[in-house]
Amino acid sequence: MTTPNVGNPGKPPRITVRYWAQAAIAAGTQSQVVTIDSGNGVDDVLRRLGTEHPALGTMMFDAVSHGNRGVLVFVNDQQVETGLSPALSDGDELLILAPMAGG
Repeated sequence: MTTPNVGNPGKPPRITVRYWAQAAIAAGTQSQVVTIDSGNGVDDVLRRLGTEHPALGTMMFDAVSHGNRGVLVFVNDQQVETGLSPALSDGDELLILAPMAGG
């Protein structure tokens, strides 16, 4: 997890984003630390990551409705529903897991 900015009220919150499976390939990395604005929710961060990593954005969002395409999102090991956009806190870990197929 990210080392929180506890005791540093002037510093913006930081979170760790971890990518699994095809999401890691689309993002070009398995993890990154992201500085967010206070009050940012999961959806805010997903939109930002989709802009920073276009292949990930294509994977996460439907071009017409801008809705989630079935990507699983977890905050601190708890699955969250995108669209509800729970606020993130300093030190949180966001996990993005793309749908898997196989046979």
